[in-house]
Amino acid sequence: MRLKVFPPLLSAFFLLTVYSLVGQVVLLFMAMVLVLIPLLSVIFSYASLTGLRISRESPTRLYEGETTQVSLTVRNSSILPKFFLELADSLPSSLGEGTPMFASGLRPKQTIRASYPIRPEKRGVYPLGPVLLAASDPMGVVTLHRRVPVPGEILVYPIFPRLSRFSSAGMETIGASLSSGASASGSSLDFYNIRDYMPGDEFRRIHWKSTARTGSPKVVERERPSLSHVFAILYFPPGTNPGQGKHSPLEYAIKLTAGLAWAVVEAGGTFTLALPSQDGLPNHLTLKSRSRFTELLELLARVEEPSSPISPSPLPRFEGSFRRSRDIVVFAGEVDSSLSSALEFPRASGASVRLVTFDGPSFRPEENSVFGMAARLPHSLLRSSDHPIIVRKGEDLGKVLEEIAGAIRGS
Repeated sequence: MRLKVFPPLLSAFFLLTVYSLVGQVVLLFMAMVLVLIPLLSVIFSYASLTGLRISRESPTRLYEGETTQVSLTVRNSSILPKFFLELADSLPSSLGEGTPMFASGLRPKQTIRASYPIRPEKRGVYPLGPVLLAASDPMGVVTLHRRVPVPGEILVYPIFPRLSRFSSAGMETIGASLSSGASASGSSLDFYNIRDYMPGDEFRRIHWKSTARTGSPKVVERERPSLSHVFAILYFPPGTNPGQGKHSPLEYAIKLTAGLAWAVVEAGGTFTLALPSQDGLPNHLTLKSRSRFTELLELLARVEEPSSPISPSPLPRFEGSFRRSRDIVVFAGEVDSSLSSALEFPRASGASVRLVTFDGPSFRPEENSVFGMAARLPHSLLRSSDHPIIVRKGEDLGKVLEEIAGAIRGS
């Protein structure tokens, strides 16, 4: 509540003083009116905040860097008009500032709508807060505020690099349009089958006869070379994720994980992701087709750096996966003895372990070291992982993914 009662009360005091000197009744009446103005203003403003129905329309799923619109709808469901309303939405700072919507008034049963853009710069879960209402009287003496709960959530998927074909070294660019989980299968491969069109498929691969016959777009699917089971692990103990925003080891690892999963599934293989000790999330997810790729993106969007110590000790529970997997890729914020010991189990099962770690000092503004992280790797793990891949801040993740794929192809 914001009150500006000093001017009317001061005026009323002045009129009462004059009334006591001259005895004019009209002055007493005017003083009483001025005293009543704050009370009437409160009643007026309160009435303007009642009888309103507010809703928000926003997408529930977005990609990093994708711009979209959020709409606020306000309906006056009462029989009384509303005056001097101001509305503002509550948004996380990374989505943008809540855009105020000003309305001079609402007639009875009138509905108004206002839209504003948002552009998330980093993947994650963004809860949407309440809508803030403010109403004032015509003279601006009193302004009342009210918070209207309008729950909502926006899940932002990571964008990721993609291999044009797992069996080649060509790379496609990074972008939200490419990260929608749909890309063209290689045009130089043999005909495999006809399937439904998915966003991102090349128009030149549309099968027009099938499209005309069924009434829905169909595209030609190309056969992919078979690929064995690839198993990936995200291991980031607390304090091993330096950097800010989308430039941190964990963010880089998530993009590389999504890119690797896409490449493996597109090549006809199976991809399993393990998340040690992520509270409230499944500890693993297995993909055998592109149809479930959005499940992986949802899982990766919700991953956070653990606040308490984690342990990779549950890895032996994936014994069956390790025996089916020829290749295991570990994205590690830190390579400690606990992780090294846990990886002995898949090595004993005959799997090849590929380690992808991050040069921590390069993600800190005050430090810059190419060899800082490598110097802290246990020698036993260095020998077993066949020259680990070390990623620095600002490095081209497409080339890193190409290097990971090359290591898997060469195993």
